[in-house]
Amino acid sequence: MKIDGGVGLDFLFFNDINTFGILNGGVGFNSKDNVHLFLNPQIGLMIYELYNMKSLVYYEPYFIKTNHIYDKYVLQHNIFTDENHTFIFNFERVRRKKDF
Repeated sequence: MKIDGGVGLDFLFFNDINTFGILNGGVGFNSKDNVHLFLNPQIGLMIYELYNMKSLVYYEPYFIKTNHIYDKYVLQHNIFTDENHTFIFNFERVRRKKDF
């Protein structure tokens, strides 16, 4: 179980390109150590493309207490077909630093 949230900023880099930074964090509970704090900031780039498409690239490290647990790299491509349907292609690479 966890309770989390975040706050962030984005900057319009060009007309269709945004850069962003988000500071996410929270409190989690597991059977090994009762309560723990975690932090997972994100930095990335969002590109709005032609024909109702959007691409997103971001990096997200994950920390529990003071331990660096993993790094996640994400490339996501969205194709908006209409108001209710979207094709999402998501590629993730996770590099584990330490077991938790």
